[in-house]
Amino acid sequence: MEPQGPSRALVMSDVAARAGVSHQTVSRVINGHPNVAPQTRERVERAIRELGYRPNTAARALVTGSTRTLGFVAVNINQYGPAQTLVGLERAARAAGYSLGVTVLDEATAEAMRDALDRFTAQSVDAVLALATYDDAVEALHQVHTPLPLVTVQSGGALEEPAVGVDQVAGARLATRHLLDLGHRTVHHVTGPADSKEARDRIEGWRTELTAARAVEPECLHGDWTPSSGYEAGRRLAARKRAGEDVTAVFLANDQMALGLLAALHEEGLEAPWDVSVVGFDDLPEAPYLTPPLTTVRQDFAELGRRGLQLVLARLAGEELHPDPVPPVLLVRGSTGPAPGRRVLRRRLVAAALHDLQQQAQAARAHLAEVLADGRQRRDEVLRLRDVVEADDADVARGLQPLLVEGGEQAERHLVVGHEHGGDLLAAPHAGGQPAPRRVAGGRRPVPAQDRRHRRGRRGQLRAPARDAVAGLLGVGRAGHVVHRAVTEVEQVAGGQARPRDLVDPDGGLLDG
Repeated sequence: MEPQGPSRALVMSDVAARAGVSHQTVSRVINGHPNVAPQTRERVERAIRELGYRPNTAARALVTGSTRTLGFVAVNINQYGPAQTLVGLERAARAAGYSLGVTVLDEATAEAMRDALDRFTAQSVDAVLALATYDDAVEALHQVHTPLPLVTVQSGGALEEPAVGVDQVAGARLATRHLLDLGHRTVHHVTGPADSKEARDRIEGWRTELTAARAVEPECLHGDWTPSSGYEAGRRLAARKRAGEDVTAVFLANDQMALGLLAALHEEGLEAPWDVSVVGFDDLPEAPYLTPPLTTVRQDFAELGRRGLQLVLARLAGEELHPDPVPPVLLVRGSTGPAPGRRVLRRRLVAAALHDLQQQAQAARAHLAEVLADGRQRRDEVLRLRDVVEADDADVARGLQPLLVEGGEQAERHLVVGHEHGGDLLAAPHAGGQPAPRRVAGGRRPVPAQDRRHRRGRRGQLRAPARDAVAGLLGVGRAGHVVHRAVTEVEQVAGGQARPRDLVDPDGGLLDG
């Protein structure tokens, strides 16, 4: 038996035979032509899936004049921003049915850039996107010419070619304004490389915001995007701070440098945000999980890729399109806080207010102890007067009975209230178990006129001290409430639920309520 030869590659006619349609119908379905009936389109797509057919891109390009392939050329993508720019563009291209060919240059010379564009031309790509964040890449693009549509990405509009990018100046202004709003007198800045257009844009945004706030512009520290350069900047800023310079807030041109700076500050005994507030740029995936979580400026690379692809498609269609820069977003996390000087002042104010409240609460405790003692004394006086009246004459007792009963009930009620709100502070015995005054019982009997005059006089003599005894009880419950309020306010301020200035009585009338 002769060995079988290699299986024949599937062609469009195989799909047409399987679906029972013409070759032209299959071509229209593959190329997304709208003039195909839904049932026919579904039948063709099912045949493609069953056969595992893959269109011949070369043949397709001959028919449509498009390979649906884009070229992407860059010099340096080992940092997070350029790498995510590539990811965003690839995802947008794939969603639109394009593939993305990538060339990473070792050096951004005109010769290297020309070779890359020549390769893309030989591969018949539809257009080229160039990442032009560095000056040498921009210069190289200026020196070469290509028949392909060219779109630059993250160049900040530095080229004559259509460009798309994130608004770096606005992002730096957001970061700087956030720190100034927290009360920092100025903001130090750790820059990216001097030949980076993005780094210079962030310097411009930082400087513009300081100028708008009339803040002092400190000397920049220069980095190179790496954590090690951020670490060195952190060491230098710590030395400046020890020397007396006002270093309370730092904005770094990317998150990787911020990571290094946080490590250096920690080694120098400084912590964010208590000693120095720190803001990065890019929003690394690790940024929320740093200690502390990093406040940073987020670049929307997905939106950047979408707008970049829109610009490419507009160029292919011969249309003019000038997309707006992608707006950045500030993400506030735990690495930023109020300026340390203001934080210390606030702590001192809180401590002073707490001390005042505690002193007033202590005074209220003492006052409550006195009122409770006085209340018990007056209660005993009421009971003694009751016994005198009962022993003297039942008719006099009946005349004083309402006042005595009211006084006894008020005594018990206010003593209980005072103990409920302040008794635990005084460790005083609870008076709630004392019996209420007994109502005087007795029948009427004939009373001579001289006895009635005597009783009226006796009633008048007893009414005044009884009324005084009852009136003295009225402050007991009030004092208990005052102590309760003072203690509650101290707890609220200590727990951060209220500010001292909302609670302190400016008239010192804590015991007047």
